[in-house]
Amino acid sequence: AQGAALLDFEFAAPGHVLIDAAYWRMGFPTCWCAGRVPDTVAELVERAYRDAVAGAIPDARDAAACRREYAVAVVVRLFGSLEWHLDTALKGDSTWGRATQRNRILWHLQAAIEAMERADALPGLRRVAQAWLTDLGERWPDVQKLSVYPAFAMAWDD
Repeated sequence: AQGAALLDFEFAAPGHVLIDAAYWRMGFPTCWCAGRVPDTVAELVERAYRDAVAGAIPDARDAAACRREYAVAVVVRLFGSLEWHLDTALKGDSTWGRATQRNRILWHLQAAIEAMERADALPGLRRVAQAWLTDLGERWPDVQKLSVYPAFAMAWDD
């Protein structure tokens, strides 16, 4: 009666509590069906996630602190993604499910930059991520932007 719940234990491991929440902004990076979720939807999910963990982690009630920690989690997820995909993507592109390695990498960089901007945090890492995004965008000029999930495409075309 209260809606759907998603439980995905594919890559379960101990880690930062916000790594899972970062998946909404990162386009579900470990999934064959990677895609973008509109910011308005991601914000609602993040607020629900924050509310759900606030009982165990009271600091989650502080929106500014949570944005800063969220930026850290997104950067951690970014580095995991780069470690997994970058070497291969520099040699050539390949498609996995709905996306290529290169458009996933470019989107992960963009999502991390946006998370750091929203939190006004990690300025040095933000500059590095922006430089990487610019450089890789110039190396890969034909790479398409990671697409919006079809369920959201009609209402939030961009």
